[in-house]
Amino acid sequence: MKNTILFRLTAIILSSAIFISCSKDSALVPDGSLQTNGNKTSLSQKFAQPGSMRGTLSPAPLEAAITAYGSDGTAYQATASANGDFRLAGLPPGIYNLMIEYISFNPTGPDDKYSYMKMGGIRVSSGIETNLGTITVQ
Repeated sequence: MKNTILFRLTAIILSSAIFISCSKDSALVPDGSLQTNGNKTSLSQKFAQPGSMRGTLSPAPLEAAITAYGSDGTAYQATASANGDFRLAGLPPGIYNLMIEYISFNPTGPDDKYSYMKMGGIRVSSGIETNLGTITVQ
C-alpha cells in the first residue's frame, strides 16, 4: 500500500514538473521530446545538470589558457594554476574540443616559448566531472 501511494505521488510530482516547465510556446510531442519555438529538446537535455572537466599540465608551464569548445561553438575558458592544474566547470553535457595555449621556459633561447595543442572528442556527462589526467606539454 505504501509503495503504491509513493509511486502515485512520484508520478504526480514528475507530471507537474514537466507541465510547469512547458511555457505557452512549448509542447510535449509524442516522441517524448519538448518542442520549444520550433526546436526539439529531449527531456533529459532539458533537465540535465552541468558537468565539468579537469586535468594537470606537465611539466607545469609558466602560463596556460585552456578553452573548451562545445558543439554549438560556445567557448568555456580556464587558466592553469602554478602546478599545472585546471578545471572547467558549468559545461552542458556534450562533446568538447580542447585548445591548450601555454608559455613555457625556453632553455636554448632568450625568450620563453609559446605553444599550443588540441584535444578532441572529450565527452562531458550530466553532473559528472571528466578527469583528463596528466596532459604532457612540450
